[in-house]
Amino acid sequence: MEFSIPQFIERESKIIGPLTLKQFLYIGVAGGIALILYFTIPFGYFILVSILLAVISLSLAFVNVNGIPLPTVLKNFLFFSVAPRIYIWKKIEFPLYKKAIEKKVVKKKEIKEEATIKAESDSNLKKLRSHIELGV
Repeated sequence: MEFSIPQFIERESKIIGPLTLKQFLYIGVAGGIALILYFTIPFGYFILVSILLAVISLSLAFVNVNGIPLPTVLKNFLFFSVAPRIYIWKKIEFPLYKKAIEKKVVKKKEIKEEATIKAESDSNLKKLRSHIELGV
């Protein structure tokens, strides 16, 4: 039994003619706003505002920047502009640096202890050698 595997699953489906649902909503909302403005403001202003609305809605619906839809680019720009930033060049006290200094101090103490152990073991070896040589 063979099953057909859907292709192009990353694309949005065309719901209303050649438009996706998002594209239709961008254009439809702009058209609704233009219709309301037709009855509320003078005709000269209506023409200017409706041209501006048409440009904005068509760019939101159809423009891609490097393969990314314009609304996503605008959303990312907004979040980047508002998000707090951490400047790494400011001086910050790192506890890791303090731990590294403490490790160096501990290592120096261990080296001193090893030196005393070696000195004691040397003296024991000397005693053992003298016992063997003398036959005691």
